[in-house]
Amino acid sequence: MSKNMIIYRLKNTKKTYILIICFLCFTLIAALIIRFVPGSDLFADDTEERIKVVDEVFAEEDGEDAAIALEGIIARIAEGDLKGYSRTTVRSIGVIGEAFGEDAWENVTYDEVEAPMILSRDAYVICMTGEEISEAEYKRIIEDHIRAVCAENGYDRALVDKTGVEICAMSQDDITKYHQVNNEITRTCPVKLVAKPDGESRRFVLKFAGKSSAGDAGICDVTVDLVKIDGEWKLHVVLYSDPILPGDDV
Repeated sequence: MSKNMIIYRLKNTKKTYILIICFLCFTLIAALIIRFVPGSDLFADDTEERIKVVDEVFAEEDGEDAAIALEGIIARIAEGDLKGYSRTTVRSIGVIGEAFGEDAWENVTYDEVEAPMILSRDAYVICMTGEEISEAEYKRIIEDHIRAVCAENGYDRALVDKTGVEICAMSQDDITKYHQVNNEITRTCPVKLVAKPDGESRRFVLKFAGKSSAGDAGICDVTVDLVKIDGEWKLHVVLYSDPILPGDDV
């Protein structure tokens, strides 16, 4: 092998080593940047953001499910299938049909609006924080509070529970004291009983052949409330406004 060939191969080998070293240095620097520089994590965990997006998608699909259910309900009504509906709902459907015309339920469009709380449950909460507690804890706190207020006012705890005839039999001074103590108990009570949503609901405003008012019939603002029970959207109530016009008998 000639001397020039040996020198040529050595030069190529050196270039290869330099390239390898440069690549390793670049990889190390990139790793350090990803590890220590804020906001540079190319592989950051975006689980929370993805969950948020998924939740929004499910919420949107749920709204679409309610609209599909409404369309099915309207189709049933148009066919005269009112089986399973309450007498009040059947009457409302009939009144609306008479007001808007024979084919009213066959020409319905709708818009979704903010729904009220339809299904609710009792919830026991702490007034200051809104934290929900058990019924047993609620009753314990109430009793401790009553005893504390009675002690501060020098009042017999047993008298707080008097009602009706027992109160009437008390002297005027005792009645006044009774009301003062009970008002103080109520005013400073640290817990309360509230109603909280117990299920999903949707409200839709209906138009019949593009009309929201039946003119001379006086029927307008027709709304339908759906509630989700056991995973299925069901018709809860059909509402409408029937304003009293000037000259009508009240």
